[in-house]
Amino acid sequence: MSKIEQINVAVNPEATQLNSDELGISNFEAIVMYVRRVVHHRGAFWNIRKPNAETIAAIEASERGEGERITLEEMRARFKELES
Repeated sequence: MSKIEQINVAVNPEATQLNSDELGISNFEAIVMYVRRVVHHRGAFWNIRKPNAETIAAIEASERGEGERITLEEMRARFKELES
């Protein structure tokens, strides 16, 4: 059975502005993501970056339903090609 533990965190709103404004996640979500990642990888590290303009454009195009659609198998085949 899982235990739930309450953690109180004080953050400087200016220091966490990037979370809500540019990444679109709350401070709570950022903390949960961090904890889950630490547990998953059995170690503390954090490597999240603001996407560049090209990535943002690709995400927005995808959200509008634009762009090429491929199956999972097609994607795997493309990655395999890149590896060789």
